[in-house]
Amino acid sequence: MAIADDISVAFNGDVRYTGTTANHTGLAFHRFIADLSDDAIASGDDLHDITQDDASDRSTDNIFTLLPPFNIDDDLAEHLYDCSITQDGGDTIYKGLVVVGAVEANTELEIIQGDKVLRNYWGTGINADAPNNILMRLLIKARVNGVDKDASRIRVQAKELSDSYAEFLVTMGLGNNTAAIFTADDGNNQTAEATIDGWDSITNTEGLRAIDVDNDTITEQYYSEWNRDTFTINQLYERTKWIQKRPSAADSATETGTDYIVDNATILGQAQEFVARDQAEKLTSCKFFLKEGGGTPVGTLVAELYDSDDVATGAPTGAVLASSEPVLVGVLGSTYAEIEFVFADSVTMSASSVNFIALRNAAGTATDFVHVRGAAAGSHGGNLATDTSGTWAGVAAADLSFSVHSSPVIHDMAGQLFRGITHSLGYDTEAGLPTLATNEELGWGTLIQLSGVTGTFLVGEAVHEDTATPAWKGEVVSYDVADTSLLIVLESGTITATDTFTGQESGATATADSSQAPQGTGANANSGARMKLLAFEDDGTDGELYVQLLSGTIPVDNEELYVTLDNADSLPAHDQSVLVSVAKLAITQRTISPAFIGQSTGSAILGAYGLGIEKADLSASDKLRDLTNTERIPPNNVTFDVFGLVSSEDRVLVGPEDGAAGLDRDQMTLLTSLTTGAETAVVLTAAIPVDTPGTGSIRIQLDTGIYRLQTYTSYTGSTFTIPSTSYTGANIATNPRDVFVGYIDKLAAAATESFTTVYDADRTLFVRVRDGGASPIKSFKTTSVLSSTGGSSTATRTSDA
Repeated sequence: MAIADDISVAFNGDVRYTGTTANHTGLAFHRFIADLSDDAIASGDDLHDITQDDASDRSTDNIFTLLPPFNIDDDLAEHLYDCSITQDGGDTIYKGLVVVGAVEANTELEIIQGDKVLRNYWGTGINADAPNNILMRLLIKARVNGVDKDASRIRVQAKELSDSYAEFLVTMGLGNNTAAIFTADDGNNQTAEATIDGWDSITNTEGLRAIDVDNDTITEQYYSEWNRDTFTINQLYERTKWIQKRPSAADSATETGTDYIVDNATILGQAQEFVARDQAEKLTSCKFFLKEGGGTPVGTLVAELYDSDDVATGAPTGAVLASSEPVLVGVLGSTYAEIEFVFADSVTMSASSVNFIALRNAAGTATDFVHVRGAAAGSHGGNLATDTSGTWAGVAAADLSFSVHSSPVIHDMAGQLFRGITHSLGYDTEAGLPTLATNEELGWGTLIQLSGVTGTFLVGEAVHEDTATPAWKGEVVSYDVADTSLLIVLESGTITATDTFTGQESGATATADSSQAPQGTGANANSGARMKLLAFEDDGTDGELYVQLLSGTIPVDNEELYVTLDNADSLPAHDQSVLVSVAKLAITQRTISPAFIGQSTGSAILGAYGLGIEKADLSASDKLRDLTNTERIPPNNVTFDVFGLVSSEDRVLVGPEDGAAGLDRDQMTLLTSLTTGAETAVVLTAAIPVDTPGTGSIRIQLDTGIYRLQTYTSYTGSTFTIPSTSYTGANIATNPRDVFVGYIDKLAAAATESFTTVYDADRTLFVRVRDGGASPIKSFKTTSVLSSTGGSSTATRTSDA
């Protein structure tokens, strides 16, 4: 199809997309605009002919500037590629992105800008060029209202569960910008998604954790501690990848047959009831099938989350819980297409909660409106609801065609956005008793106190000082409604007290309060950032911070960091802060693993920076890196099992072997006599063998000759620590007396009893099983070796009835 059939140029300079599916290069677009200027006379609503000034300036085959009043919108930008387009005198710039590489089939790439996921209109790729390994080409809106969105930084990532993960960070310039993404089938992650979903007993303790991974009696620090429960180490790998994957549908329905009106001045919205997953998750997006309904609809569509009133034919109730990023109505055509609405990482849906997802377009009129696809007799368990003149009412049996997508929660953010620690840095000079807490957000930039606030500023929007030629422009990093303070990244200029300014997207206005001079310290006066505090070490008046950078750039020495009150992009009073201190800990950017846990060999984890795993869940093949970036290798934890037991009948003893197939009762010798009513330590003449379990039981020879069973809670060197125990009367043990480890020494509680310890060298064990109860057996005894791979013994049950 010719480009002239797809693009219109209005007399006011609006250049818009009128086609259906065709896309065009920037060079073809420039030549189309230039060709119009060859006309002898403009016709219809066409602005351009030979009498007019140039409309488009070409710097290179990939860099173009539209001259006033000519402009494109986001809809047309979705149909252009292989270029950048600057307009509005430089206040709006769409920049080209080219993704090269190779990915597995059906991969949907995600693009993150300023910690927000962009709406996916490209599916599994757009404007691809397979012979040149180009996965997709498109435009990214990088500058809006005279302010660069997150300084033109984006992240491209691929996170399909059964494949390897990949990400690529890009700071975009004019023309084309390249991201390289390569994925492959992940042979260690082939379990079905629905199965992994059920592994909820795999847990994570978030925040600073002290773990002695390498068993050297000195703990190391990590930002989390994973517990794999009864699952394998590779299943832990699969579960963590599942948390981080591209979100899938929590609930959905495929319905056809009925066109439902969205906003025709009477019908103000349509909504669909749905059920969230059976665990708390972040709402990430929803999808509907939409088309132009009546006339020529304009404006922006938005999706909204509501609670359900939970009646038989439900309806939305209460206030809006979350609103999506707006979508231009112009992206719709005359036939149904699936349109995605993306939500910022803020709203957590409770497990199995019943909600409504609604659609609105405030610009709808009686003749110009949108249709959403559904069915009057739907198959979904919920129902459709309609907002008629401001009142929601459920519609029995009817449903919309929809899907709602959510992502598991990790460190109070969507797993889709979680990366792990990107930076570590020190702090000092606390002010205002800052309330540092795991998973809080920190922000820095220029902080101003506000007065005369109207409306609500949006994180990520541009703000301008209110004059015809603004004295300054910036981007909102964070906003605290309660404290009326605003943290911004200055694009240009300097803020002074009493300046009035406006949010360019929200329309919110405020004045810089003269009672508090605008603040901003450090070398980077025109910088700022948001960070998620994954872990911290508070040493009193200073400490270390371990963060994931969410947007912006990391601060420099002596930069002031403001501590948030919660995790909803809010700020505290201006006096709650700390200063960056390289003297305490150098500012260090950390290498990120696309799968935040690191890599799996199938039987071991090669861990990413700072991630911890419960010591008992590790083997000598695992390798973790602590917060000092030191590699820690666990000892070889081995397990010895005794099989063939009868629960609640068999008495089982596993102890050291004496070299003659008997029990070595004098394995160790008591040094300090046990003669008081509150003994707490058993001190021996020599070091305790290093392959002794960390907790368990020992037998101590008393003066009477009896070997008393004694539990211990830990040991160091030649001393066992025991619970306070009386050793008086007949229970005195006067040194020297025999002591030996009862590796297993108990009444069987199951058909198999086990112990786990650290392998040092092969050890021969003595095993005895007795049962004189309801099903008596002759005493069973044997020896078995505990080797580097563990060991086992099975009781032979010879009846002694």
